[in-house]
Amino acid sequence: MKSSGTARDATAPSNHRACGADRRHHPDHGRERHRQEMVARELYRHSPRRNEPYIKVSCAAVSENLIESEFLTRERVLHGASDRREGRFELANRGTLLLDEVSEIP
Repeated sequence: MKSSGTARDATAPSNHRACGADRRHHPDHGRERHRQEMVARELYRHSPRRNEPYIKVSCAAVSENLIESEFLTRERVLHGASDRREGRFELANRGTLLLDEVSEIP
């Protein structure tokens, strides 16, 4: 088989599936996540968006009933007072939003 010269060709074969639920319990999972975040940070630092916000969200930590309020801006008005909370999408506007463990969103 002819190699295409990509990084994927240089990786060793793995005996675990690429499904998030199976990889989560693999001993190297923590190191893999750390490497992924380091790569994402470096890409961000060298991108045209480096002066804009970098927002990281651990999707595994967001409960099902809080997904909408976590990601979308909401505004409540009680007794004439306004309470506005910007969601992650708006906070990362023009910047970078890193969704870690996105497969864990219910």
